[in-house]
Amino acid sequence: MNDRPDQECAAQATLMAQQGVDLQICVVGNGCVPDIVPAGARSVALETNMGIPGGRNTGARALADTSRPDGYLFFLDNDATFPAADVLARLVTEADQHPEAAYVQPRLTGPDNVT
Repeated sequence: MNDRPDQECAAQATLMAQQGVDLQICVVGNGCVPDIVPAGARSVALETNMGIPGGRNTGARALADTSRPDGYLFFLDNDATFPAADVLARLVTEADQHPEAAYVQPRLTGPDNVT
């Protein structure tokens, strides 16, 4: 909603720093036109705020025609950051080891990466 520019920049910086994964990015403006979009990323502007599920579904649909059949989908909110550059690679490794799982999710921690 373009209401957290500093957090959005931080979130995207840690996303772009991820190593060992091939990223295809879509920034969804949930009720707005996204102000901050990384180079090469898709963006989608929703006229009204569709809530978290609606925004995520829109982003998934926007990437559906570009995603590889063996790819994974990860949602990153604009107020979250990755604590390390290998988080997505570790999630992919975990998912690959458990093909029966419907999803894998990182453990959420506080700003100190402990609590």
